[in-house]
Amino acid sequence: GANDTCSACPDGGHSKPGSFACEKCSTGKYYDETTNACGTCPRNTFTLSGAKDITGCTPCQNAGEFAKPGSGYCERCPQYEEFDDLTEGCACMTSFDRI
Repeated sequence: GANDTCSACPDGGHSKPGSFACEKCSTGKYYDETTNACGTCPRNTFTLSGAKDITGCTPCQNAGEFAKPGSGYCERCPQYEEFDDLTEGCACMTSFDRI
Protein backbone atom coordinates (compact mmCIF):
# COMPACT_ATOMS: atom_id res chain seq x y z
CA GLY A 1 0.00 0.00 0.00
CA ALA A 2 0.89 3.69 0.01
CA ASN A 3 2.20 3.59 3.58
CA ASP A 4 4.23 0.37 3.25
CA THR A 5 7.98 0.79 3.50
CA CYS A 6 10.64 -1.77 2.81
CA SER A 7 13.29 -2.50 5.41
CA ALA A 8 15.88 -5.21 5.88
CA CYS A 9 14.87 -8.31 7.81
CA PRO A 10 16.62 -8.81 11.18
CA ASP A 11 19.91 -10.72 11.13
CA GLY A 12 19.50 -14.15 9.58
CA GLY A 13 15.98 -13.39 8.36
CA HIS A 14 14.64 -13.38 4.83
CA SER A 15 11.42 -12.71 2.98
CA LYS A 16 10.10 -14.47 -0.07
CA PRO A 17 9.49 -12.42 -3.24
CA GLY A 18 6.33 -10.33 -2.91
CA SER A 19 6.07 -10.96 0.83
CA PHE A 20 6.16 -8.34 3.58
CA ALA A 21 6.81 -10.92 6.31
CA CYS A 22 10.29 -11.85 7.54
CA GLU A 23 10.98 -15.53 8.12
CA LYS A 24 13.98 -17.39 9.50
CA CYS A 25 15.29 -20.84 8.63
CA SER A 26 15.74 -23.31 11.49
CA THR A 27 19.01 -24.51 13.05
CA GLY A 28 21.40 -26.03 10.50
CA LYS A 29 19.64 -24.40 7.54
CA TYR A 30 20.13 -21.34 5.33
CA TYR A 31 17.90 -19.41 2.93
CA ASP A 32 18.49 -20.36 -0.71
CA GLU A 33 17.40 -17.49 -2.98
CA THR A 34 17.40 -19.71 -6.08
CA THR A 35 14.71 -21.99 -4.64
CA ASN A 36 13.09 -19.48 -2.24
CA ALA A 37 13.33 -22.18 0.43
CA CYS A 38 15.54 -23.19 3.33
CA GLY A 39 18.48 -25.42 2.34
CA THR A 40 20.60 -27.64 4.57
CA CYS A 41 24.06 -26.45 5.61
CA PRO A 42 26.66 -28.80 4.07
CA ARG A 43 28.74 -31.31 6.00
CA ASN A 44 31.39 -29.79 8.31
CA THR A 45 29.48 -26.50 8.56
CA PHE A 46 26.85 -25.42 11.07
CA THR A 47 24.54 -22.60 12.09
CA LEU A 48 22.91 -22.19 15.50
CA SER A 49 19.98 -20.27 14.09
CA GLY A 50 19.02 -20.11 10.44
CA ALA A 51 21.39 -18.24 8.15
CA LYS A 52 20.32 -15.67 5.56
CA ASP A 53 22.47 -17.41 2.93
CA ILE A 54 24.97 -20.28 2.60
CA THR A 55 27.86 -18.06 3.76
CA GLY A 56 26.21 -18.14 7.20
CA CYS A 57 26.96 -21.88 7.46
CA THR A 58 30.12 -21.68 9.57
CA PRO A 59 32.92 -24.23 9.00
CA CYS A 60 34.12 -26.26 11.99
CA GLN A 61 37.27 -24.54 13.26
CA ASN A 62 39.15 -27.12 15.34
CA ALA A 63 41.10 -30.14 14.08
CA GLY A 64 39.18 -33.38 14.55
CA GLU A 65 35.77 -31.70 14.63
CA PHE A 66 32.96 -32.43 12.20
CA ALA A 67 29.35 -31.49 11.66
CA LYS A 68 26.70 -33.59 9.99
CA PRO A 69 24.68 -31.86 7.24
CA GLY A 70 22.04 -29.60 8.81
CA SER A 71 23.77 -29.45 12.18
CA GLY A 72 23.69 -26.67 14.74
CA TYR A 73 27.11 -27.51 16.19
CA CYS A 74 30.45 -29.22 15.58
CA GLU A 75 31.36 -32.36 17.48
CA ARG A 76 34.34 -34.65 18.03
CA CYS A 77 34.60 -38.41 17.84
CA PRO A 78 35.55 -40.24 21.05
CA GLN A 79 39.17 -41.28 21.62
CA TYR A 80 40.44 -43.88 19.09
CA GLU A 81 37.60 -43.06 16.70
CA GLU A 82 37.50 -40.87 13.60
CA PHE A 83 34.81 -39.46 11.34
CA ASP A 84 33.72 -41.87 8.60
CA ASP A 85 32.52 -40.05 5.46
CA LEU A 86 30.59 -43.10 4.28
CA THR A 87 28.42 -43.48 7.38
CA GLU A 88 28.65 -39.80 8.39
CA GLY A 89 29.43 -40.92 11.91
CA CYS A 90 32.30 -41.97 14.15
CA ALA A 91 34.07 -45.28 13.55
CA CYS A 92 37.03 -47.01 15.14
CA MET A 93 40.42 -45.97 13.79
CA THR A 94 42.48 -48.51 11.88
CA SER A 95 43.93 -51.12 14.30
CA PHE A 96 41.14 -50.47 16.84
CA ASP A 97 37.91 -52.41 17.33
CA ARG A 98 34.75 -51.63 19.29
CA ILE A 99 34.47 -53.74 22.46
